Amino acid sequence: MNRTKVEKTETYAAVDESGNAYDIDIWTTFTEHNPVHGSAQWVSGGEAHQMKNGNHVNVNNDGTLVDVLTGLVMRRVST
Repeated sequence: MNRTKVEKTETYAAVDESGNAYDIDIWTTFTEHNPVHGSAQWVSGGEAHQMKNGNHVNVNNDGTLVDVLTGLVMRRVST
């Protein structure tokens, strides 16, 4: 059976319509792949976006971010 691990792979800034700033972490799931020849490799899979307060964030097709618990709408800040 393949092993999995979850790691924080990125943190980015977001703001809501009032200008309040938030830090969003991206957590990536990695699965260990064992090829027939060679050593095991970790392959990235799904990502989850999460606010520092622990609330999960959905990323919409239009680029908006929505706090799943409160419905707060944010946009990623380009740096």
